[in-house]
Amino acid sequence: MLSLLEMRGTNLNLETVNVCSAACVFCASRKFKRRKQLMSMALFQKICCDYKDMGGGWLGFSPVMSDPLLDDLLFDRIRYVQDKGFGFTLHMFTNAIKFKSYSDDELRFVLKSLDMINISLAGPTPESYKLMYGVNQFNNVMDNCTGSPTSGKMNVTAPVWPYIFV
Repeated sequence: MLSLLEMRGTNLNLETVNVCSAACVFCASRKFKRRKQLMSMALFQKICCDYKDMGGGWLGFSPVMSDPLLDDLLFDRIRYVQDKGFGFTLHMFTNAIKFKSYSDDELRFVLKSLDMINISLAGPTPESYKLMYGVNQFNNVMDNCTGSPTSGKMNVTAPVWPYIFV
């Protein structure tokens, strides 16, 4: 059994912020109310160091009931992990609504810094998206998935894996 545990990869997902730009019907945030918070940089750094000491692996900026793109410290967190040379495989789950407000340089930084981005697209049409997500952002998200906010074109090396709830 120990040899199996040693062979498996590890994945630590952190909810560094607990706010979201959607109101999804499948999310508990509509019923579970909590104070809006941002994980401190000191706590994030401690978690990263402890995770590295445990062997590291995949590190996700992944929501429980939030969107990591709304984390005001996201760029600093990514830079910290890169500068420390932890060797983590960085990834995130997002609804991609916030990408539209990023500058080209900010968007390029996020996309090139992460090894994988999972974009949740709840519904293949604007109507079904609004029904599932509670916001009218389908066209915005689709635009965000096809290019940068201003140029509409970007050469990105990070794989983007959209998953669709239908």
